Amino acid sequence: MKLNKDCVRNLLLYIEKQELGKHIYKSELENVFGKEFNYSPEEIEYATRKLKEANFIHANGSFENGSWIDYGISEITWDGHQFLDNIRDNKVWKIVKKSASKLSSISLTLMSKIAWSVIENHYIIDGSE
Repeated sequence: MKLNKDCVRNLLLYIEKQELGKHIYKSELENVFGKEFNYSPEEIEYATRKLKEANFIHANGSFENGSWIDYGISEITWDGHQFLDNIRDNKVWKIVKKSASKLSSISLTLMSKIAWSVIENHYIIDGSE
């Protein structure tokens, strides 16, 4: 399955908005993200699994036949916050996505590095927008 990078970003933004200690479950994500962004349950689960694998979130789930029957996300990790902070700004995200689209595939780690480069080159060094 292809990783939907917009879904990854939107998940992190959603998790960050939640109260400390609140667990976010599969049904909530499917309801919110299905309605608001039209993401499929598979896109949401896959993005969640990859965020967990990247150590960007703390999540636990019950597996059956290679899929999570149910899962819960408790919080974003330090690495997840760093990634989100690099891709949070909509202007930066658009540039990162445009740069990433030139390649057939790109890791979340590399996207974070591209975002940092965009921030450094466009906002810190010359202060332009």
